[in-house]
Amino acid sequence: GTKAVSDSSVAAYTKIPNRVVNADWVGSSAVSDLDIDAFTHIPVGVDTLKFYPGKRNGGPVRILVMHRPSTPRRGARRIREMYPKLKASLGSRAIIETVGEPCSWSDHHYGKLSQDGVAELMRQVDILVEPSEYQGFGLPGLEAMASGICVVSTDNRGVHEYGVHRHNCLIEGEKTLFALILEAVEDKGLRHSLGTAGRETALKFDWSVIADRWADYLGSLYRDSGLTRYVDTLPRQR
Repeated sequence: GTKAVSDSSVAAYTKIPNRVVNADWVGSSAVSDLDIDAFTHIPVGVDTLKFYPGKRNGGPVRILVMHRPSTPRRGARRIREMYPKLKASLGSRAIIETVGEPCSWSDHHYGKLSQDGVAELMRQVDILVEPSEYQGFGLPGLEAMASGICVVSTDNRGVHEYGVHRHNCLIEGEKTLFALILEAVEDKGLRHSLGTAGRETALKFDWSVIADRWADYLGSLYRDSGLTRYVDTLPRQR
């Protein structure tokens, strides 16, 4: 409901002849709100060779949150205000960890990490909490699924690109985010089954799969433009 771009940017966007969006809800909203005629949907890919399941050695359940208060929609304020209530309910059974921008309230803060660092950390934790108000796609959730950990998310639109409530993640709706976090901590079997299903889902978004979709789409543009001599030279990833 809040206008975030200029009229000139909107006008330029509506004139794009071959429009690709990474989330179906983004394209659908552009059809209804901006009156565009069509779009092609190709989701974001994840490197499943970098993000993969690790082994945990027991101990308190480790809960990871991406902390980015400079972007208010990413939910840093909400999870910060929830922290005392979580600690009161969970006590020593869980450790709440953050990564990203400076954070003074979590049990442990890692600061800004490289992609390799994030992947290594995700292999060690049990739950990723995604508190965003909305996401275009929401790659951290998919990276967590690829890492085989349980994702607990707000209903931020983007999560529906890959997440199905109680199949491969938990999405706020029937219960609050707070209640779902508690459930994920207390129910080890549920946590593990969602992590396993999440990994299976993430494999369908592997870079090789998404690259093939881009190759097919770009190949169709070449054919339509008459530059068919290039189509057969496009490398296939599988």
